Amino acid sequence: MTFPAERLDPQSYTGGDQSVQQMMDYYYSMAIQINQSFWSEADIDVRFKIGDQTLWNDIYGNLPSFRRRQFNFNRIRRVLNMITGYQREHRLSSIVTPQESRDQETADQLSKVLFWANQQSYALETVSEAFEGAITTGLNLLAVWLDFRDDPISGDIRVDNVSYNSYLIDPFFKKKDLSDCRFLWTRKWMQKNEAASLLPGHREEIEQMNPNGWKDGKFQFQPEAYNYAMRNLLPVDEFWYLDFRSRDVLVDLETQGIMEWDGDKDTLDLIMHRFGGRLEKIRQDVPTVKLALTVNGKVMYHGTNPLNIDRYPFVPVWAYYEE
Repeated sequence: MTFPAERLDPQSYTGGDQSVQQMMDYYYSMAIQINQSFWSEADIDVRFKIGDQTLWNDIYGNLPSFRRRQFNFNRIRRVLNMITGYQREHRLSSIVTPQESRDQETADQLSKVLFWANQQSYALETVSEAFEGAITTGLNLLAVWLDFRDDPISGDIRVDNVSYNSYLIDPFFKKKDLSDCRFLWTRKWMQKNEAASLLPGHREEIEQMNPNGWKDGKFQFQPEAYNYAMRNLLPVDEFWYLDFRSRDVLVDLETQGIMEWDGDKDTLDLIMHRFGGRLEKIRQDVPTVKLALTVNGKVMYHGTNPLNIDRYPFVPVWAYYEE
């Protein structure tokens, strides 16, 4: 996710590095045991899929030579290819469906916009990759974000596949839309120039970081977590968590319609006068999602969701789901 300096509200930064890190470490210690069990089993699933010939010794130990299996024949990959191939052959483009018949023209225009965005970001291919990962390990995530490197004004929609070993999730969530998920932590590894291009406001700080001087031992099943002396990469973490925000809502007492209001007082007084007492302003707290972004263990941003939505920017891709 790209964070141009001018798009980050300094007032949204709450708490220092220590408080943010303490929160992240608390959730990590609470969830790591269950997540690491999942990582371990998912790693075995991946090795079975690719036909890892060393799995026999890992599972059964050092057997006598006359009982060892010299070769393993992969009977899993063919079944997985059949399922994922069917998905690739029958996948459909995203469309917008109107709620009323008179909105069909607008819906068609938005469908064309989605089709263009999918082509530019290779979204459908990424969906298939996430589906294959879910068939193999049980759960992958699709991450949606805005890339401002080519378009500094509006940004380009990007979709990434987050595999099993790149996220740490609240193990006690129940809802498939992640609305009751307390936190979700992802980690990517980037070179300095790549991380600086995503965070141009922190370029000087990132350039001074030592890629080989910091390691926390987390996300042990990522290949980048091994051999720190050779990787020359920086860990970029996104820690998303549930929180609450206060908002003003205008309620039409006749139609029962509601609308969130974030304008100035003068405009609000004019609207209230125009509707002659039909409107009422209500203050309420609503759930939202906040983000703490760190590079090489240093907090770069902590505040509201840069996408200006109250949900996680992730779509779970399931194989099997049991509460």
